Amino acid sequence: MFDKVIGIHPTASLRTWRGLLSCLSELFAVKFVEWPHQDSVRLNAGIVLPGGTVHHGLAQRAGVPRLLVFSGDAGVQEGRQRTVRFADSSSVHTALRGQLLSEEKAPSGHSLAAVEGDEILATVEGKPVWLRRRHDHGTLDFVAAVPPGLGDGERGYDYYRRGRFMGMLPLLSFLQDVTREVAWELPPLRACLMFDDPNLHWLSYGFVDYRELARHAAQHNYHVAFATIPLDGWRVHPRTAELFRQHKDRLSLLVHGNNHTHRELGRAGDEADMLPLVAQALRRIEGIERKAAVEIARVMAPPHGACSAASGSALRRLGFEAVCVSRGSLQRSNPDASWPRTFGLGLVENLGGGLPVIARFGLSADFSADIILRAFLQQPIIPIGHHNDLADGLELMAELAGKINRLGGVAWADMKTIARSNFLTRKEGNVQAIRLHSRVACVPTAPDVTELRIECPALQEGQEELFVVRQNGEQVAPCEASGRCLMFQVQSAEVLQARVVCRERLEPARLRVPSTRLWPVARRLLKEAVDRVQPCLGTPRRPAAIGRSLGRQPVGA
Repeated sequence: MFDKVIGIHPTASLRTWRGLLSCLSELFAVKFVEWPHQDSVRLNAGIVLPGGTVHHGLAQRAGVPRLLVFSGDAGVQEGRQRTVRFADSSSVHTALRGQLLSEEKAPSGHSLAAVEGDEILATVEGKPVWLRRRHDHGTLDFVAAVPPGLGDGERGYDYYRRGRFMGMLPLLSFLQDVTREVAWELPPLRACLMFDDPNLHWLSYGFVDYRELARHAAQHNYHVAFATIPLDGWRVHPRTAELFRQHKDRLSLLVHGNNHTHRELGRAGDEADMLPLVAQALRRIEGIERKAAVEIARVMAPPHGACSAASGSALRRLGFEAVCVSRGSLQRSNPDASWPRTFGLGLVENLGGGLPVIARFGLSADFSADIILRAFLQQPIIPIGHHNDLADGLELMAELAGKINRLGGVAWADMKTIARSNFLTRKEGNVQAIRLHSRVACVPTAPDVTELRIECPALQEGQEELFVVRQNGEQVAPCEASGRCLMFQVQSAEVLQARVVCRERLEPARLRVPSTRLWPVARRLLKEAVDRVQPCLGTPRRPAAIGRSLGRQPVGA
């Protein structure tokens, strides 16, 4: 399939916005060229960046059916938040329709003058900041914003996040539309609500009652994953384990550190220093699985959001499939890391030589923005809280689930399923192409597929990993390998399993692990006791920020 050719006007913008255009070329099947161009180049669309001028004749002469125009500084005022209101229109992405989002640098709207027939896609203070104008040869989108240049040290996440998105979002939306027929197929929109710390010691943990939560999750259609601490594996309550087995479609577990001490996975250093700790965590998790007969996803939610590259490498070598942490925490834990410009705009990030990082987000004062912005890019939606977020009951869960379910087509899943579904597919004749962002992926294939091409963009130059493909339970050998791409001859199969295996993979049972120290045990027992006694004391209530995000007066305010 051929990339779409996008003309950039004025031609100097190719240099000024070099970083941004490079980033977008990695995300979309596009090629950016100068416009007007001295040669006869057939354009699929055009983008007019600040400093350029636009008129119908320019687009008509080039035969450009779609045009996106950025209107200079558009009255941007620093230091004042405004609300962007998106139209409830089929011209707007389903995740954005009718939504209100706060923007730190929202344009005032004075520079966009709508004429009769224009469709207004977004407004600020009642004034259009994004509109669509149709003409005989196609459409023109006008945006009252300035796209980011993405200079040295800047990433997509800096300009596409809660509170700051208008410079990027219309551009991403435009390219989604232009490349739709040649784009890679994304996984369905997936979601999972997550709580840190709960264990299987009893039928409840603090304000979390597993029985009540299982019933509520079935009623309101959601899934909850609990990040459990391996150190807590000394006890499994039989009825609690049975409850998790019976309601595995609604309740599940993943791994939360090892001892849950301060920054235990966030320490800078060598991979060798982290291997014993990770191996001990896995041994303890295997013990919980044997006692409870419940599977625990090999996905690590690091305590306090701290996970260094050394820990990521150790997790990868010992068979973990992903890390789940916020992007902000990931950056803070790795201040010297060189993140790609696409950071924050893809399905996952990568750490430690190819371990996927699935982004989660806290229940802040504006978590609805996180939900909407992730849904727009088809990224997993994973809000994270703690047991005391349920101090006022399960209304918060109903609110969260309702907001997510209203997006439509949401697949609720445990973290193993989410980790294994982070891949893109594209069919080219009899060739099924897969772009892996998972360590393990179960890929549905069409009956006429005879070749499988696997790309693994996370692999670093010179890094060697084993690619294992199974068809109907049988391993298939690659027929061709080139760098980060492999070809496999396959026969008809409904689902193929593709697995990336570390060549230097280690088994936890073969590593020496640290002895259990008194302080982490005492600290954890004390913290659990405090958590469990809180419902008896009636404190603390739900954090005020969450109350504000639901549009209600915080308890105690």
